[in-house]
Amino acid sequence: MKILFIPRIQPKCKDKDIHLYKTLLTGFKKHGDELIYCDIVNLQRPSNQPKRGWRKKILGHVLSIYKNIDLLIGPAIHKKIIKPWREDLRDAWLKTNLNYINVELGYLGNRRKNPSIGYNGINGEAIFLNSNSPGDRWDKFKKNITDDYRIYNRLLPEINKPYHLGSDEVKLPPWRNTGDEVLIIQQIPTDCALISRQLPAINMDDWTLKQKQKYEKMGHKVRIRPTTNPGRSLEQDFIHAKLVVTCSSNCGVLSVLAGIPTIAEYPISMVYNLCKKNKTPDREQWLKNLLYCQWHLEEIENGDMWDHLKTPDLSNILSESQINEYRL
Repeated sequence: MKILFIPRIQPKCKDKDIHLYKTLLTGFKKHGDELIYCDIVNLQRPSNQPKRGWRKKILGHVLSIYKNIDLLIGPAIHKKIIKPWREDLRDAWLKTNLNYINVELGYLGNRRKNPSIGYNGINGEAIFLNSNSPGDRWDKFKKNITDDYRIYNRLLPEINKPYHLGSDEVKLPPWRNTGDEVLIIQQIPTDCALISRQLPAINMDDWTLKQKQKYEKMGHKVRIRPTTNPGRSLEQDFIHAKLVVTCSSNCGVLSVLAGIPTIAEYPISMVYNLCKKNKTPDREQWLKNLLYCQWHLEEIENGDMWDHLKTPDLSNILSESQINEYRL
């Protein structure tokens, strides 16, 4: 298989993306697949393209240079290259009949060392081939979780015990009925996790105002977007929370694991389907599946990630993504 790695366009990201490329390269080679680095930063503008804005429609130009590609992969390919919420770029991608794998921050543990890797979307709208996953990855992630997140040491003390997802009972904290306020989670307005292929894009200011009005009588606290000083730590906010309301923030994953009733209002959230009908659902199978959405860098390098995601017929992935949703 011939796979094209497309890095981020920003020169400041080059070193990080080259490191990711080399990590992926080693894993793909173990399966006999070829990974090609696309030098997107130094691509020359086509003579028939205007000087301004041509990089925003760069996929066709890339594929005219790198031919006979079977698959695309990259750390920002969804939000910078494919942009499925834009009809012109979405249709240009669909015409290629190429799947893409997006590499994003993971959900548990050190999110940079355990990136999320899935087909044709991000987070809750990506395809991870993880339905009804076994619980064999729990031991690997248990150490990363307790090492990298103080919140788990404080709110999930039982996670330090030698429990296994494959056992009869998952030892996660029970759902709580304590707390004195509704915690509303803001996100950065330009977050691409606020642009779904199923629902209209979210205006974060409007969404926040709506939630404040909705939960006014219950008492609420807005955790302001992470680019500013949020005041209390997330651990402290969780201690006070009787309900967490998020659009698509990863805080929804953390609150569900901590046993705090959670509402996620947008399909890109990793807990949207889990909490859609019940704010306190059973979490065992969801957690098993979640651990097959992210992979440690060592697992990427040794080929474990690709061993799970590789499929002999990539056309099945494209059809599985229910591509008509992109045309809404």
